[in-house]
Amino acid sequence: MKNLIRRPGAPLQQLICRLSELDAHKSSAQYKPQSSISNQHDNGAIPDDMRSLISLTQYRECNIKCYKLKATLKDGVILLCGGQILMIRNIISHGNEMSIVYQQFMDQRSLHNYPFSSSDIDMCIVSKLHHRLCTVSCSQIERKCLCLPLKDSHQFAVMPYAHNE
Repeated sequence: MKNLIRRPGAPLQQLICRLSELDAHKSSAQYKPQSSISNQHDNGAIPDDMRSLISLTQYRECNIKCYKLKATLKDGVILLCGGQILMIRNIISHGNEMSIVYQQFMDQRSLHNYPFSSSDIDMCIVSKLHHRLCTVSCSQIERKCLCLPLKDSHQFAVMPYAHNE
């Protein structure tokens, strides 16, 4: 709350203004532009139970909620609506459904605990990718994340992007 107050005078008015600005930003973030996929290919990771599908198409990148997603460390870490953090391995479409092939991080813990737990704002340290490939509908994606490797370890600091544009 203290970070929302910029001047010593009229703190309550400032707090109300900042909270209303944040609320207005959240309502503008509700806008969901059309999703698009591009760069078709045929050599990506596919779960075993989907290999037999004839009309399965693979893509290298997609644009969802103004995020460009790819199967790379830079553009391929996402946060799902349920709070799971995933690494994108492929982008597929089957019929009219666009999906992400992913591996889930098995270990997820707070980046810091003081003055509050960073996991409350979806910032965490992740490690140990599960070996199994799974799929999830693109409609389940909440945010794209910034993924930074931690020095001298096989762990990553993950922070969701604050913007939706």
